[in-house]
Amino acid sequence: MGFALILGATLAAPSAFNINAADKTMEGIFRQSGVPSLTYAIVKNGKVVKSNSFGKANLETEAKATRKTVYEIGSMTKQFTAAGILLLAEEGKLTLEDPISKHLDSLPEEWQNLTIRQCLSHTAGLKDYLATYSPLKTDPVKASDVFKKMGAMKLDFAPQASWSYSNTGYLIATEIIEKLSRQTYSEFMQARIFKPLGMKSTSVSDPDRVIPNRARGYSVGPRGLQNAPVINPSLASGAGNLVSTVDDLASWEASLQTNKLLKPESIKQFFTPVRLTNGRSSEYSIGWWIRQDKNRPLIEHGGNTVGFSSDLFRLPHENVSMIVLTNTGGVSGAQWARAGLAALIPSYDPNVRAEVDPDERESALMMLTLRKWGKGKYDTSHFTEDFKSNLGTTRGLAMRFGLASIGKDAISYKYLDGETVDGFRNKRFRFKFPGAVAIMELTFAPDGKIANLGSIYSYAEK
Repeated sequence: MGFALILGATLAAPSAFNINAADKTMEGIFRQSGVPSLTYAIVKNGKVVKSNSFGKANLETEAKATRKTVYEIGSMTKQFTAAGILLLAEEGKLTLEDPISKHLDSLPEEWQNLTIRQCLSHTAGLKDYLATYSPLKTDPVKASDVFKKMGAMKLDFAPQASWSYSNTGYLIATEIIEKLSRQTYSEFMQARIFKPLGMKSTSVSDPDRVIPNRARGYSVGPRGLQNAPVINPSLASGAGNLVSTVDDLASWEASLQTNKLLKPESIKQFFTPVRLTNGRSSEYSIGWWIRQDKNRPLIEHGGNTVGFSSDLFRLPHENVSMIVLTNTGGVSGAQWARAGLAALIPSYDPNVRAEVDPDERESALMMLTLRKWGKGKYDTSHFTEDFKSNLGTTRGLAMRFGLASIGKDAISYKYLDGETVDGFRNKRFRFKFPGAVAIMELTFAPDGKIANLGSIYSYAEK
């Protein structure tokens, strides 16, 4: 199918807390997706209650994946960078409302009044520098050179007026950490987070250093899986340059469930979404997406590098989390984790719901718009202005592709359930594709226009 969905397993029958069903789902995802390996862990009340590994960490040596396998975690790095900022805030060295110019010199004029919180929450309007620089290994790139080049470009929107994912804010945060701590990013993370939590296998991803149990990364090419190139560590920086294991990340998650590392006030800031100037939630805090399902919070963040994909998905209402690591780039760890959690706790599975669509005409107009996109007619008349603006960013390219692919390949759709958040309706649908089903969420503004498109998970249809 055209839409970029990696297939999971059909979900099991409802159960209060079904670890076996979750394990079967994750094994099914591994086998159907074709990735070389998948390692996952379920953490409940600060303890690992289930972990498993499937496949090979290295296809050439046939080394098996285990709980000790070290994977690149990509943008999951952001939660550690944000935690570093919070630790400095606890020491009184900064506040999240500080303008970044208070801590960094020689910034572009338009950046002077951007706050640290805006940079960490992707609400600063900064263009993404990784859309301008090649992420592949090259000579080291200085942050000051990146700032100079990116500073010559206008902000995408007025600070906090909208939301657009941008790694640039995390490069800025990395520089602030290094300046205020007088340590390198690596030294600070080791001293303040990794060693205190016993995360012995977590570090920056230095491609020249021998890292025991490091997995080989793969990407999908014209002839199938191929060795992925190495990313430039000076570019990934605090936006995406860490490697870790499922056990280390379980220790990190346990610290979040038990307030072991950060103070309660810091934890509150960690998991509170930033409000936009229009009063709506951005659905992002600092280093985490914050969404909801039937008024229960869903907290997660994934990562994608050229050869690896990852996710940490939290259900704080249940004090349960799932960690997913794999050595193939471009797959959706968040979808996989959500599918596993839906099997674990079926009340989180929209696929088993069957509510009545409160506005069938609104849904029909949605499908009509998607069909137009599938035919190459890019009608935006039923999109909100914010959604149109986000589609116009570099990061909006994948969303535009997704809209067109759904419209082209979807055989049918069915309304499952929905809820209202900040006056906007989140409606979840089951889209049927040839051989597969995708559960997706679309957000509608009060006037019925489409405000967002989100993936939940997909599975093979028997």
